[in-house]
Amino acid sequence: MLRRCAEELKSKVNLYWNEITNNEAHGFTRTMYLMNLNVGIVNKTCEEIISLCENLTEIPEYGDPTFIETILKMAPELIENYTRNLKITTFKDYEGVIFSLGKLFSIDPNFNFEHNLNSEFSMLSTQLIYLKKSDPNIYSFDLSKSQISKNLTHSGQIPDYYDSMCLLPNNEIFCLSNSSSKAFTIKFSFTVKMHPPRALTYFAGLAYYKGYVYAFGGSNAFWEKFDLDKSVWLKIAKLPRTTDYCSCAVLGDTMLVVGYHSLKLHGYCPDLNSYFDCMDVTGDIQKSIFTGNNRGYLIEFGGRIFESEINDPFSWQNIGSNSCKKTFLLWYKALYDDAIYFLSYYYDLYRFDLKNKTINVIANLNNN
Repeated sequence: MLRRCAEELKSKVNLYWNEITNNEAHGFTRTMYLMNLNVGIVNKTCEEIISLCENLTEIPEYGDPTFIETILKMAPELIENYTRNLKITTFKDYEGVIFSLGKLFSIDPNFNFEHNLNSEFSMLSTQLIYLKKSDPNIYSFDLSKSQISKNLTHSGQIPDYYDSMCLLPNNEIFCLSNSSSKAFTIKFSFTVKMHPPRALTYFAGLAYYKGYVYAFGGSNAFWEKFDLDKSVWLKIAKLPRTTDYCSCAVLGDTMLVVGYHSLKLHGYCPDLNSYFDCMDVTGDIQKSIFTGNNRGYLIEFGGRIFESEINDPFSWQNIGSNSCKKTFLLWYKALYDDAIYFLSYYYDLYRFDLKNKTINVIANLNNN
């Protein structure tokens, strides 16, 4: 199967390349530029996999629990070359890379290169993972099928209540507990990995950037980053103003941070460890910040919607209003079918249509 997928991908890429040659405006051109992914790299990777497959008598199907282990054993050099070419150098665990690589080789006709390579979201973001209070199961909602699945139980490892999450590039979910000092990661296999504890966060905003998970604000007003390789918490500069219920997202090389009491949308530069003001916002109202398709989106719940220029944290326009409940969000955001999906504290599933700039509740996942 892996060989067939590699051959199919190689054929697809060459076909896309022929189209690009005749039409420079083709979306795949921009995707390859942004990801530093060129036809030569893809073809070489596919050829190496095809060659490896010729020497194997049996390869487990994609999705088989032994798939990751088998590929890691048979092609460590391939994995290293692939990640280096994609400039993925901030984590040593290549499980997620192979998982994404396997998805990239998918023959699914609905798989969209542009969506899955050109965003802050996971290549597998059609699955929205969530938990319920006092429920030992891990749930997932398939956005492509509008279907809920109940997965393996977490056996009490995960705290009873938690609030802050962000998606990692290796298709894992980093979480901070609101009611305890626990920090943990939910792996794509629905197993749980615990991390060194933190003080109570109370709705801190989380964002991944270059091997670190950054945590901003919360009622206890702390600002730190977690080194995923070394598994250690490190201090960062404090926000200019203390605020509750923080939300943050990455736009280019800038982190956008906003909170309940905020009168400003803040930008944070990780490389300089410093903040700057992006624009004025309404204070004492729940706000959430998202990024998708290289633009920032700020929602004042029950109020205005703002959109940024492409990769520009300073240029924003008021593009409309919304009637969302004035509540804070849980979990992480998922990008699918030109829309951003997110869950509220009450398990309302929102769909933010990036084309029409409208927000609607499409389901309540607490009653399913």
